[in-house]
Amino acid sequence: MNRLSIASAFLVLISPLCHAVDFEPGFQSREMAAHQYATSDAVGDLGGVPVTIPKHFASYLEYDNDPGWGKRRTGPTPPRTHASRIRSFGFDVRYPDMQGLSSPLLVEDQKSYTIFNTPWIGVSVISGDFYSGDGFLDRILYQDTEGARKRASSTIYEQQKDKYAGLTIFHIIGVDENTGTPNREYRNARDLFVAYHKGTMRAKAVIYCSNRNIPSAGCKHMFSLDNGQKAEVTVRYRREDLKKWNSIQESVSKLILGFKDGH
Repeated sequence: MNRLSIASAFLVLISPLCHAVDFEPGFQSREMAAHQYATSDAVGDLGGVPVTIPKHFASYLEYDNDPGWGKRRTGPTPPRTHASRIRSFGFDVRYPDMQGLSSPLLVEDQKSYTIFNTPWIGVSVISGDFYSGDGFLDRILYQDTEGARKRASSTIYEQQKDKYAGLTIFHIIGVDENTGTPNREYRNARDLFVAYHKGTMRAKAVIYCSNRNIPSAGCKHMFSLDNGQKAEVTVRYRREDLKKWNSIQESVSKLILGFKDGH
């Protein structure tokens, strides 16, 4: 399993919209199994910044050089310090008060909702060896627009005239030659929304949302931290909350930045 497929699997498994999905026996490493529910606060280097992550925000935490999925460590686990580079972790958090699963009461609160009405959102952070490099949002956008057109892909996103909540809208274009069905109408088709940094064409946020007309239709919202930390953040929530994307991004960023050692 390569770096991208590992990251994609990780995002799915920690998403609150996919609570029914669990690791199959032997699929995750022992390190990831041990950190599925962290029993103590985690320390490390997150994208060049020393952090201390409260245990209820440190699910599935991995460090660089940890064994890959399905592999076992050879030798003892090294001591973890603020110099230990973190490559991935995730957590669920309740929006907008940004409470994590820090108590039985909050765990029960999360369970009281369904995927149709939950205020809980899923957050994953990728850094260290898994970091895609600066400008990863622009590369993602290019891949599905100009890049897809050059590849003659069946999934090409084209910018629309309208905007939504300050976001530039992109729809899948084209029609299936065999069925005559617009590509955008297929079950798994997604709309694309992009926020740009003011006065530039550099992406600030890239968001894919299911365009199915159901209450549980979800969004995958990707961004980087504005302080220059080399980390990728992905948030998952219901499309109904897309109008709050900017507040969600700011709230999640503030939470993660608060992990900086000394806060």
